[in-house]
Amino acid sequence: MNNEIWSNWIRRIEWILNIAKKRNWDYSELTVKEPISRRSFDTLEKELNLTYPEDFKEVLTKYSSGILLQTIVSNIK
Repeated sequence: MNNEIWSNWIRRIEWILNIAKKRNWDYSELTVKEPISRRSFDTLEKELNLTYPEDFKEVLTKYSSGILLQTIVSNIK
């Protein structure tokens, strides 16, 4: 993962949401949560006795700890 890939992914999601808006679909805005600290992630791994892949850790600690999006598609014919 790098900033270019992350930004491209966010732009694509926003593009999809704009289509939903133009078609008057019910949808919610995209919420990108702040990253968590590496220290917090390491503590979580230790408490759960798990080891996550480095690329997963990187996304959660450098880009976002979560993406919130609820999309409801209705009236599709």
